Amino acid sequence: LIPYLDPEKYHGVEPEEKWSREGLKYELSEAMIDLKKPKFSYNSEFNFEAFSGGFDFAVACQVFIHCGSSQLEQCLINLSKCLSVGGVFILYVNLAEEHEEIPKRANQARYKFSDYQKVLYDVRSLNEIMTEHGFVKNEGLSMPFNDMRAGCYGPQINAYELKG
Repeated sequence: LIPYLDPEKYHGVEPEEKWSREGLKYELSEAMIDLKKPKFSYNSEFNFEAFSGGFDFAVACQVFIHCGSSQLEQCLINLSKCLSVGGVFILYVNLAEEHEEIPKRANQARYKFSDYQKVLYDVRSLNEIMTEHGFVKNEGLSMPFNDMRAGCYGPQINAYELKG
């Protein structure tokens, strides 16, 4: 995404600085980093205050498949303070018949900033959480899951707009 944005327009929140550094090292050249000047805030509370100004667009890819609904709600509370009215939030989640937060096993070395191995959302509970925090689904930008037969759920990209 960074190469396609104007300089200083990419703002990322990541709890662990090393993951951002590793990603940048393998995805972008030093020249591209110097040209685009991406900005990062390293915190686990989804705090966007380190960035001045607001946003029209936000993306959470591979975040809420391991972070539970309480972390999603914290993100929405903070994001709604800096996302412009009508701004779009795209998030990637795993859909299932029922909302389920599957805990990590004691010896599981997964992402340390989440208590869950995997988080599954059902359409109703995801929409309720989003609506409760001022977001409405944008069907035109969402990537529908085409086969909703029993047991055929899976990853889906969902887009929501912040209501005025």
